[in-house]
Amino acid sequence: MNILLAAILPESEPLWWDSIRLIIQSQSSLAQFQYNLAMYGITLLIAIALLLATASWLTNVYIIRRERKREREEDFEKLSKGISERIKKEIEEMEKKIRESIDKEFILFNAEKARLFALAAWNAKLWEGGARWWASAIEGYAKAGEEEIVRISVNSLIQSLQNCKKIENDDKKKIENKLGFIPKILYEEKKQIEDMLDKLSKKLP
Repeated sequence: MNILLAAILPESEPLWWDSIRLIIQSQSSLAQFQYNLAMYGITLLIAIALLLATASWLTNVYIIRRERKREREEDFEKLSKGISERIKKEIEEMEKKIRESIDKEFILFNAEKARLFALAAWNAKLWEGGARWWASAIEGYAKAGEEEIVRISVNSLIQSLQNCKKIENDDKKKIENKLGFIPKILYEEKKQIEDMLDKLSKKLP
């Protein structure tokens, strides 16, 4: 028996070392695999972290750009609104000035027309008609702010009434309605006209 074991052991010794070597190689391969797996995992985590960081950065960039765009649009809208309101206001002011200018020119035209008719009545010695036209001229020139011509027209009205022998009540009322346009500085002249109208209307039969 001992002889048999002695004969077997020398022959089985290489197999035993091969098994140990295989086990060591297997353990080494497993460790290498685990190491590689750990590296892959770390690399994957780093990649995911970088991806998340990049996504977050891109999101922030998008949000910032969108916010700036919104702010620019709001600023542009405010600027456009301000410009539009200013242009609208300037246009309204221009239209107002044009209307006032046209109105004044129209008033002056009517005042000049009344003055020309008054002069024509003077030439025809139609003093009562002339007085009516001078009263209309006073109204027109007063509305147009032509105070100097108002003064001239008031004096001309007085001259017309001085040449009148009488005056109809309707004409008296028409002239009296215009006397309110005589400025306060010509109070004495206005009072004189009122007295003359009263006297001339009393001369009617």
